[in-house]
Amino acid sequence: MYRPPPGQFSPTPLGGAQTPGASPMAASWQRPSASPAGSDATASPGKGVWREHQTPEGRKYWFNTMTRQSTWQKPEELMTAEEKALLSCPWKEYTTPDGKKYYSNSQTKETVWEMPAEYKEHLEKAQQAQERAVVQPPPQPTPPVPSKPEVEKPRHVRNHPPPSVTLLAQEPAVEFATKEEAEKAFIKMLKETGVKSDWTWDQTMRAIITNPMYRSLKTLHERKAAFNSYIDREAKRERELREEKETKQRVTFFHMLENTKEIKPYSRYRSIARMLANNPAFTQVKSEKQRRLYIDEYVHGLQRREKDRLRELRKSSMERFAKLLKDMPEITFLTPWKEAQKLYMERPEFQDSKTFEGMDQLDFLSVYEEHNRSLWEAPMAEQNRKNCELRRRDRKCRDQFKALLQELLQKNLINSQSMWKEVYPHLKDDSRYLDLLGLPESTPLDLFWDLLDELDEQLYQHKKIIYDALKQAGFDVDVDTTYDAYRQVLANSKRITEYNVTDENMKIIFEHLQNKAAHRQKELRRKQEKKMRKRMDALRYAMKHLETAINVEDTWESVRPRLEQLPEFQDIEEEQYRIEAFDKYIKRLKEKQNEQDDEDEEGMIKEEDEIYDRRHRSRSRGGHRHSRHGGRRDSDVSDHGDSDEERSFRKRRKKDLFRETPLDQPIHVDQNNIEEGEALDEYVKDPRRQL
Repeated sequence: MYRPPPGQFSPTPLGGAQTPGASPMAASWQRPSASPAGSDATASPGKGVWREHQTPEGRKYWFNTMTRQSTWQKPEELMTAEEKALLSCPWKEYTTPDGKKYYSNSQTKETVWEMPAEYKEHLEKAQQAQERAVVQPPPQPTPPVPSKPEVEKPRHVRNHPPPSVTLLAQEPAVEFATKEEAEKAFIKMLKETGVKSDWTWDQTMRAIITNPMYRSLKTLHERKAAFNSYIDREAKRERELREEKETKQRVTFFHMLENTKEIKPYSRYRSIARMLANNPAFTQVKSEKQRRLYIDEYVHGLQRREKDRLRELRKSSMERFAKLLKDMPEITFLTPWKEAQKLYMERPEFQDSKTFEGMDQLDFLSVYEEHNRSLWEAPMAEQNRKNCELRRRDRKCRDQFKALLQELLQKNLINSQSMWKEVYPHLKDDSRYLDLLGLPESTPLDLFWDLLDELDEQLYQHKKIIYDALKQAGFDVDVDTTYDAYRQVLANSKRITEYNVTDENMKIIFEHLQNKAAHRQKELRRKQEKKMRKRMDALRYAMKHLETAINVEDTWESVRPRLEQLPEFQDIEEEQYRIEAFDKYIKRLKEKQNEQDDEDEEGMIKEEDEIYDRRHRSRSRGGHRHSRHGGRRDSDVSDHGDSDEERSFRKRRKKDLFRETPLDQPIHVDQNNIEEGEALDEYVKDPRRQL
């Protein structure tokens, strides 16, 4: 809805609209802005201090020039009688961004779309109060007593008092048969009064309140609805008139531009404006911005038409060049671009510059590429045909070799455990194998591996079936199980026959089960041997801690009575393992005795080394007393004096150090003899070892 222009529109005594300053008769209907000195003020003294402002977002607020405070709420001094009447109502009217009104109760926080009855009652009272405020004339100020002769008033100014409320009440109300007729009469009154599309309801009511047709509609709601309908219709009519006017101006302006041949697609607005400055169609459009929009639109249209013309010209030139290439048999699919350029430039059609107008070098190249591509179609089709034949031949060779593998499979020459070197002798001379050699994609070995993958999958499925059959029959395969017994158990299973389990797979699975059984036996035997070794080690440990120590010269028969009561002795049931533990213990005692002898010999050698070092140092000190010339002789004596004694000493020492005896060598433990190694480790680590 449009807002009214600034100014006050007061009703005339006859109900017509009175524009500001049109006649002095309207002065009696306007509320004075301030009371003269010495008169009673009818307006609130706080009205003049409030100023209405608006934020950049469009929200209104009021500023008090005296207290320098701002508020979002409209001050009570500025409120109309209608707003004051609605101030006490808890229901408030709001508007959504779409323009739809809703009502909210500030006390109960309730929100509704329909107007509440309480709000409607307050609204009617407010409208009646506003009507009374409009009809009732403002109080006339009491003029002061003049001290000078009264100035003569202008003759054209006359005081016409407004009609009183009693007079308006005495006017008869016009009655209509239907509501539609009353609404038409009300809208006709608005039109005759001169209500514009940008008027507000308050402004309009001041202009029509005294018109008898104002009461043609009974309620204020009906009057407002008719007013809004009239305003919308007027706004639409004015908009249509404005659009029609703009359309006529646009047609005239474009007709002027089309008749001006000097305007080119590259022309600019300034040059066109100077060219058409005196044309009536140009000056008829008052807005500079609108002129620029029209001219830019026309120039863009010229540019678009020029582009379309050049595009069509280029397209036709390219078609002529393509036809020229087709008429040149010397250009084949093997002709390179540089040679083709020389050939078509020699043609007389190319000499005319307008023949291929609008084309550039890339256009010539693209047309030639398209022509060359069409020339390649026939050779490529022939090559594709040959490739298809080769692929068909290769596929047949692969199929024949697969059939050869199936034949070997039926003869039980191939199974899931087969190796290529085992199968190769059976197919090396077959033509189906020889034909596949040298062909791309799959080789004979690849196809053989593919077959093995299929057999592995088949073996896996058959293995699950056989395992289920053996489990249902309660049959376990061990090392001593025969294949016939195993085969007889499987023959009673329906699933074996149903899934066509082959004899070859049965045999492979039987061997697998037997290998598992052998592995289990071997594992069990290993655990038993380990357990026995631990018992033998425990017996050896007990021998070491007997009250009467065992000597190297003792025999098993002499020691056995001392061991019979030990729990370690009773844990070993076999006599041979007891004797083996005793023998190992005696062997270890002998090794320890040899080690002790070696330590004694090493002590003697160490003493002899110390004696030798002392002699050597004493002779070295004595040699320094001789002269420089006798040094060599003394040195020879030091090296070779008592040579027989020293040489014999060195030989004996070297013989003792490097003689190869079993006791001098480190104890060698056989890696395969695990029991001896573990017993030796326990013996070395035992902190109580005292021999």
